[in-house]
Amino acid sequence: WLESRRLHACAASAWPDCAAAPDILKQTLPEDPTLKRGVLANGLRYVLLRHGSPASRFEAHLDIHAGSVDERDDQQGMAHILEHICFLGSDKRTQLFGTGVKSNALTDFQHTVYHAHAPIQRD
Repeated sequence: WLESRRLHACAASAWPDCAAAPDILKQTLPEDPTLKRGVLANGLRYVLLRHGSPASRFEAHLDIHAGSVDERDDQQGMAHILEHICFLGSDKRTQLFGTGVKSNALTDFQHTVYHAHAPIQRD
């Protein structure tokens, strides 16, 4: 969806053929005008959105479009263990302990998501 910058509700619905979907599902979803998109030099695409809740906090989410569905039978559990190795056991993450930062990660069938929630100013 980042390439087209347009999301159609029918694309994520029970109607694989959008022509058969009800008209409401064919409408383009409006995009928040304060949304900022970009691409880093290494090709990583990002989306920034300012929000006021929770107040005085920063949130970061990294959503990798790879999960357990991408594993072969002999690799079951590998996506989840890599999540732990890459994030939960990271020395940089442990340096944040005691600063008010909350972080976690998850792996599902199609995604591996890392997220952190931090105070704008340290407590």
